[in-house]
Parts: sequence; structure tokens; C-alpha cells
Amino acid sequence: MEQSERSVSPVVGVALLVVIVVALAVVFMAAVGGVRLSPAAPQAATTIGFEATLDQATGQTTQRMLLHHEGGDAVDPENLKVVVRAGDRRVVNPDIVDGGTLSGGTTVAYNLTAANLCAAESDEATVDVYHEPSGKPLAEQTVTIEHNASFDVVDNAVKSNTPYVATVTIPGSGYATLEGGYYLYWPIESRIVVSGPSTSRSLTPFPDGDPDDALTDTMTDDVNNPVYSFPMTYETDRIPSDASVTVEMKSYVFGGDDSKIRGEGSYRSYDGTQYEEAHVPLDNPKRVIDSSDPDEDNVEILRDGDAVPSWGSSSPHQDSLQDLLQHRVDGSGNLVLDDNEFVAVFELNEPAGSGDFNDVVAVIELDPSPTYKRTDEGQKLVCGN
Repeated sequence: MEQSERSVSPVVGVALLVVIVVALAVVFMAAVGGVRLSPAAPQAATTIGFEATLDQATGQTTQRMLLHHEGGDAVDPENLKVVVRAGDRRVVNPDIVDGGTLSGGTTVAYNLTAANLCAAESDEATVDVYHEPSGKPLAEQTVTIEHNASFDVVDNAVKSNTPYVATVTIPGSGYATLEGGYYLYWPIESRIVVSGPSTSRSLTPFPDGDPDDALTDTMTDDVNNPVYSFPMTYETDRIPSDASVTVEMKSYVFGGDDSKIRGEGSYRSYDGTQYEEAHVPLDNPKRVIDSSDPDEDNVEILRDGDAVPSWGSSSPHQDSLQDLLQHRVDGSGNLVLDDNEFVAVFELNEPAGSGDFNDVVAVIELDPSPTYKRTDEGQKLVCGN
């Protein structure tokens, strides 16, 4: 029995020796060969926010994710992996557009514009931030995505419940008469008016394209001057959701003094007769009709499905509303518009009750801009359409 026990001891001793040698070899390799254990994740408190900003020069909205350092260890953004998901859309490591090392309350901004979260078929987006060297999560955030912009008519103006850009197009005018061998276009001034508690401004881009020039009652401000061509289009900067936009027209009804008529040398045919196109200056009119009062009844704002006005008959030589609106009118005489489109029609000569409302037309399109709103549940991305 004793002999048997003594015969086991050398085997156990050899095994222990092997274990010790292997352990020492691992320690030696770690010291010489640079083998390291995974580093620990930084102990830092961070928060994630979002913002959308409009570049007034380009009209483009930029969306950004903001990673803010609240306290703790400094964090190098180059060591972070950012993953943004919304439905079937996935963006990894969006471009850093602002900021450096996260420390002491600083912020790093990531460009989310290319992620186009509003195009995702999802009602939320998630953001996960990982510390890549350790593989540990650093921050996460979920933002609700809302696609429910609404568009309304308020006091002869239009608006949206989310910030928007308005595009105003004047496709044409039927405001003309046959006078003394002339096809005479009567003068029209136009304004785009933005009104709200936080902003109020009047824009005069037609016909010269300058939204800030004063109307001086000269022929250069006459939208209906035949030297200018239709359509005329202007896009505003971003308008807040508490403000509305409208188009005002002011007409100068011809006073009958043929000596004021100025021919342009171009001709238009009607009923087999050629008439020289002409206009008159914006002075000494017989009367002025102004649509700037919201209570005026010489302007109507129409939406999709509304019937084209038929309050009276246009003069045979005038362009009809069907001529001016073309594809926006179906075969039954009803408007075909998107929810964010409106048509303003004006009667600038006769009393509204007997007018034809085809003197001039403006099409107003509201394009909601992506914006972030804070709610009790967190931030929400409002996409509009």
C-alpha cells in the first residue's frame, strides 16, 4: 500500500510543474508580445438629442443627432459606433459635423440628413451608441416619427400645423380687354404675405424676382405686363407653424384713356383678327380693387375636389380657368390637387357676385419641413407628409 502511494507522487508533481510553466509562459507572452485584456468602457453619463435646421440660402433642412456629455470620463468620438435604425433603414456611423472629445459638458453633432428618417415606414427611430474598444453600450434613445401634417384655410390664407416652406406660382392671367385695336392687359400688383404672432412680412417677388423691393406703381411692378412671361414662381424661406401665408392681388381698372396704352409690338389673334398686345401704366385708374383684406370676397381659396368657379362667364377673348390651371382641372371641372396644394382665384374687375374669378390665379404649395418637438414622452420627429 505504501509502495503504491509513493509511485503516484512523481506523476502529480510533473503535472503541477507543467501547469506552472504554462502559466509563466502566458505571463511572459503578455509582457513581451503585447497581449492585452479588453479595456473597460468609459464611465461617462451622456444624453442624446435631435435638431433640424433650415439653411435659408439653399432651402435645405439638415437633421442632426446631438450626443451630449453630462459628466464622468472623457470619451473620444472616434472610439464610438453609432447605429441609427428606422423600419428597414439602417445607418452606421453618420458623419460627425461638429465637436471633438466628449468631456465637461461638450456635444458632438452627427449628420442624420442622409438617413432620411421621414422616408422610413416606421413610427419610431432608435439610436444606439457603443464604445467600440470595449463593445459596451454608452447611450441609447428612441424618437417617435409622426407623419400627420395638416393643411388648412384660415381667413383667405393657408397654413400647416408644422413649419413649412411655401411655393407660390402664378400660372397665368385672363385679365384683359379688347380696346382700340389692342389686346390690353390691365395692371396687377402682387404680394405674398406671411402673418403670425412670431413673424409678419410682405414679399414682392413678382414679376422681377426680388422679394424685398417696394411696389412703386410703375409698369415694372405689373405682373400682367406682357413683357413678362408666365408662370412666375417663388419659394419662401421656412414659415413657422403658427403663421399663415396668402397671396394678395391689387388691380388698376383701365380708365378709358387710349393715349395711355403702350403697345409691345407682339400680336394675339382673336376671332380672326390680330390685336397688338399692350398694357397701361399703374396710374390714374378708373378704380382700384384690392384683395388684401381677409374679409374681401373677391378672392376664393380652393382645395382638391372643389369645383372650378362658375359665378359668371369670362369674356370670350379671355383665358379661362381651365386654360390657366390645365392639368389641375379634371374633365368634370373639379380641381385635382394634393392635400398640401391650394388654388387662389381672383375677381379684379366686377363685383364678386357677378364676376368670373379668372382674372388671375395663384397656386400655393406648402412643403412641411422636418422638425423635432419635445413632448412629455421625449422628442418627436414631425415629418409632415
